[in-house]
Amino acid sequence: MSGLTAFCCNPAHHPYIERGWMPLAVDMDRHEDDGRAPCIPGPRAFTTIVIDPPWEFRQKWQQRGKGNPNSDTHDGLAGIFKRGGHNGHYEAGIRGAAAKYRCMTLYEIGQLPVGDWAASDAHLYLWTPNAFMADACALMERWGFTYITLLTWVKNQLGMGMYYRNTTEHALFGIRGSLKTTARNVPTHIIAPRTEHSAKPGEFYRVVEGMSPGPYMDAFARKEREGWFCWGDQVEGV
Repeated sequence: MSGLTAFCCNPAHHPYIERGWMPLAVDMDRHEDDGRAPCIPGPRAFTTIVIDPPWEFRQKWQQRGKGNPNSDTHDGLAGIFKRGGHNGHYEAGIRGAAAKYRCMTLYEIGQLPVGDWAASDAHLYLWTPNAFMADACALMERWGFTYITLLTWVKNQLGMGMYYRNTTEHALFGIRGSLKTTARNVPTHIIAPRTEHSAKPGEFYRVVEGMSPGPYMDAFARKEREGWFCWGDQVEGV
């Protein structure tokens, strides 16, 4: 993808492309900016990337024998990429993430050009619910990062869950190249209350800024953050 000047996540910017909610390497001469979800600067622009994908939970339910029997079922991330796609998109749900925002299948998330966004020496923080831990590890490797450890957000409220009720969420930390963290005394847990759906605590971003250098990117962000390039179709002002 060398030679590109930008990536774009908003299909409204490029109505001539019929691919839905898929970030693309685009022809900037044909860009139609609607003022939301800005185009991402060109390759190798960010040293630290935080990404909080809009996971499609119904795909996971189907893997475990639940959900709509008429929808496509999957045998894990490796099988998805070997097969190369899905038989269509799921309809909007009435509970959970799908009721709040547009979700993406594992195949779609895997097609995100995260490796192209990141500098040659870079840090990646990949948020994942408990149910997608194995998939998140595979995604990190697919994007060219080596998994190192994970940060755990301990919440003060019961969440959803098929077997246990979730009270934690995790950000996998991975590296590419030889970039070190800037401190050695930071624990791997963060205790902070839940707020609005999918929003991540400010404590997490303070940890990232204290451990990893900029330039910073927050993919699928919920709001603008000073000193960060924030990207997503729900980004709101500070």
